[in-house]
Amino acid sequence: MAGTAAEVLRLDLGKPEVARLSDLGVRPGQVIHVVQSAAFGGRVVAVGADRIAIDGRTAKRIEVTTAPQESALLETAPTGTASADTAPTGVVPIDAAPQAKT
Repeated sequence: MAGTAAEVLRLDLGKPEVARLSDLGVRPGQVIHVVQSAAFGGRVVAVGADRIAIDGRTAKRIEVTTAPQESALLETAPTGTASADTAPTGVVPIDAAPQAKT
């Protein structure tokens, strides 16, 4: 699948939100594909064959890094997070991940 691949590192959300996203397949270690940017920072992501819409507030709290096994499909992503001095290089909130080429 052509698109921007990212590996989920952390969900900085409350237990109900983490449980819901985990049920949908968005959990640490999972590779997701950002397929569309939506208004106000939201994203549509692919997890396997499923498409999931994530609102902007939630997207800002999902930390991802480029997926190493699919790096050939990626555009250059910004590095760091809002606190770049504490985040590993290449880690960004999902709302900062580049959109897939369609």
